[in-house]
Amino acid sequence: MAQTLEGIKLVVVDDEPGILRALSLILSSLKCQVTALSSPQMVLEHIESGGAPDAIISDLRMPEMSGIELLFALRFKGVETPFILMSGHATPQEVASASGANLTAFLKKPFAPSDLVRELERVCPEVLRAANTA
Repeated sequence: MAQTLEGIKLVVVDDEPGILRALSLILSSLKCQVTALSSPQMVLEHIESGGAPDAIISDLRMPEMSGIELLFALRFKGVETPFILMSGHATPQEVASASGANLTAFLKKPFAPSDLVRELERVCPEVLRAANTA
């Protein structure tokens, strides 16, 4: 696993406080700048207020708005930020639907932290390269 993901700004959204806290701790320990939010609506408000992350990590199943609906809402607004969807219960149809909205990656829960790191290294190479040359 990478020693650091320094310089990557992430928005993480999950309605389960324990998962949100665990992901935030793991990513913060790798020197990511993490904004942890408990609802997709909060993500939309954060982005609209000028919060421009390098990637968004979202749970699939949440009350009021799913991760797929969040992805579609962002893409409709012209936000092309890399989007990593995670779920332990996604159907192939849900993953295919999200792929149609330019889903960047899908992680099946439970996943190892190294799987998440690998995806972040893949979707944010420019950020990591800039941090390593600074």
